[in-house]
Amino acid sequence: MKSWIKVTSLDNIPTMGARKVLIDDLEIGIFKNSKKEVFALENRCPHKDGVLTEGMIHGNTVTCPLHNWDIDMETGMAIDEEADCVTRYELKVEDNIVYLNI
Repeated sequence: MKSWIKVTSLDNIPTMGARKVLIDDLEIGIFKNSKKEVFALENRCPHKDGVLTEGMIHGNTVTCPLHNWDIDMETGMAIDEEADCVTRYELKVEDNIVYLNI
């Protein structure tokens, strides 16, 4: 069963930036690329737990600020690394509001 949770306005997420969201004990990053597409990922790099919302966004990738691991925001997979991944969360945008499926 889907449980959609209202998170924030799309306008509160900067283009080429991110916002951290806390839902119970989950820390989730909401990311927006240059095409204004949004993605939701666990807010930690699988390598050394770097905070992904502090990383740089390019295309559909976020780069961890600690050791430059690139994470594909569409899949949650690390690119060209040890096949690690982060949890990706389903989201939707309706009437400019971002909802997460938890």
